[in-house]
Amino acid sequence: MSDEKKEKSSRPVLFEAGELEKTRRNLGPIDEEEAKRIASLLGGKIGIEKPEPVDTAAIKRIASDYRTSKRSAHNKKNSLKDKKRTTNNNAYVQNITNNTKKAPIRPKIYELPIWDSKNLAQLSKVMESEEYKIQQNQNILKKIFQFAIGYNDKILPDYIEITLKENIRHIQSFIHSIKYIFALATPLLKKQISEKQDWPEKVLNFILNWNIQSIKIQYLQLESTENSITIKKMVPIIRKFYRELMPLYFINEAQMTKLIKKMYLEVSSHIPKKKEQLLKYAKNATSEWVYINNQLVKSMFPLLLRMASKEMHIYPDYFTTNISEILRFLGLTKFDIILPQKDKSIEEENEKKLKQAAEQKALLQMQEEKKEQKLVLQSLEVLERLFPEAGWQSLNTKPDLFPYFQPLYNFQDGFNLISEKNPLQITIILLRIIEDLFQACRLINFTVQGDLDFVIANDSMQNIFATWSLYRDDILGKQILPDLIESVNQLHTKPDFFSSSYGKRTLSNWLWIEKHYFLPKISFDLIFMARPTPDSTYLPLPARVTYLKNTFTKIIQRAEKTAKENPNPYDSGINLGASNLWDNYEFEIQNTISHRLEILLGGKNSSLKTNLNLLKYTLCVINVLDWWINSDFSPAYKEKITSIYRTDEAGHPIYTVPLLSNQNKIFMQHIKSNLQGNYVKKNTSENSEVQNT
Repeated sequence: MSDEKKEKSSRPVLFEAGELEKTRRNLGPIDEEEAKRIASLLGGKIGIEKPEPVDTAAIKRIASDYRTSKRSAHNKKNSLKDKKRTTNNNAYVQNITNNTKKAPIRPKIYELPIWDSKNLAQLSKVMESEEYKIQQNQNILKKIFQFAIGYNDKILPDYIEITLKENIRHIQSFIHSIKYIFALATPLLKKQISEKQDWPEKVLNFILNWNIQSIKIQYLQLESTENSITIKKMVPIIRKFYRELMPLYFINEAQMTKLIKKMYLEVSSHIPKKKEQLLKYAKNATSEWVYINNQLVKSMFPLLLRMASKEMHIYPDYFTTNISEILRFLGLTKFDIILPQKDKSIEEENEKKLKQAAEQKALLQMQEEKKEQKLVLQSLEVLERLFPEAGWQSLNTKPDLFPYFQPLYNFQDGFNLISEKNPLQITIILLRIIEDLFQACRLINFTVQGDLDFVIANDSMQNIFATWSLYRDDILGKQILPDLIESVNQLHTKPDFFSSSYGKRTLSNWLWIEKHYFLPKISFDLIFMARPTPDSTYLPLPARVTYLKNTFTKIIQRAEKTAKENPNPYDSGINLGASNLWDNYEFEIQNTISHRLEILLGGKNSSLKTNLNLLKYTLCVINVLDWWINSDFSPAYKEKITSIYRTDEAGHPIYTVPLLSNQNKIFMQHIKSNLQGNYVKKNTSENSEVQNT
């Protein structure tokens, strides 16, 4: 056997009968150099065609007739008949063979999903754009005419000849680079990759088995199409492209680069002489993947969308939101997708960052808590001076303030029944103290309207002053206390009253009213499913308290800064938020707080009795209330509310509470004590200065 015959016999059978001849006809006459250039561009494998299809049944009939004819040669008559039949059979075989050669192979017609005109118009706009250049940009009349007569959309020849060909070249270049590195790998690495032992090996194994040849065949068939190419005719090649691309779609540039680098380092460590060449192919594979992952997948996206979907989507969202739709079109399942491996180092880094963020948050929270505590402690000291020994310094334990403040403020019936462990008691007492201070604050000429630092939605300073007492009079006095009195009285005759449906609903309503209007962060056991609807007549107290705190703080800060910079702050021309801050405050009706405040500021004729100092004292009480109802660190929220009304150790309701009667005496004793302390401190300081002199 000659060398040429040996070479031919060793080549694999890769092509259908007549396929190479058809390809040669499509390429036209080319010289040897041009043929080599095309081969290097498209690549592929060398192989031979399958033999022409032969009708074996006809051949058997011919053989049988031949044997019969030979045995009957002595019989001339029979011989002539056999010869005639053989001739007819030969004509039959020739006819079948000719028909087999001449019968055209009809390509499969794919039906596209039905789109409405609006979505089709949007897709056409995308296909005609400079970004894709898939279709010719046509005027609107021509488009309407084509839709009306049912023409398929035509694909630009340049898209076939340039874009698709470039896509094939990039994929082939990527595969060739990976295969070059793999060819020099150690037997152990090759075994690991072939067995797909781990995620990197699984990816590499898929790349090494990429079927680029099937894409090339589809491309050559598409290129040989005589008529214009439409979207329907593009279905086979688009499906081929994405069937190879989708399993690796979710592997990004960084992950693929890391995988290629790992393979390069492992191979080059065993073959130092090939290190530069290996590096060249590793870099090429990396750059080609960047192109494939970004440009190549995107370049065919509008066609994939038209074939797989029924409506318009945008790139790249479509590949994540409608992945099942794509897989169904490609004939793949979710198990064909190679998901990216979780990078342990990235996970560890993320965990570290989360831990650092949590620590930073805890530190800031601690600093904020300390800052808040400092402000609250200063404000509690002021309350302690106004109402000494009331229990302000021990709010963490929720002291019972009712015996101290009931003689001073004469709260309505039923307030005595509220448990000292219920944070509503302290809330109402602070509201009542602020209510007294507002009697003079309402006479301050506030100028906060229009100033962005003092904006509040659907509210105003004067409206707050006018409606402040409604929280105590209406919500507490009309929605809680009457039912509380009636329910606690029921316990005399019905000890299990709060176990009944009506009792549970009543108890549940109180708790929800507290949460809606006063203490938004309280927690309690849900004992009844229904809950009362908040009355929008009353604006939320927590938001108003925060507004008052911020507004009074800003006004005081502006006033103190202006007083330092200007000898006469009245003429500064700066909007401080109030225009008569240095005027004397005025209580039109004297009350509990006015008497004590006057004494603390130096008496009836003291120059310290200004609206500015009134705001400072008011702000201190507001600070405590804000902390009590708005802060996450408030003692009010340390535990669930379990006691609404007062009970003894046995759980029986308590109706009467012993009251204090010496509050004013205690106040004056503290004033005298403070005056004596200041006098001693002053004399000690003067004596020290004399000795130093």
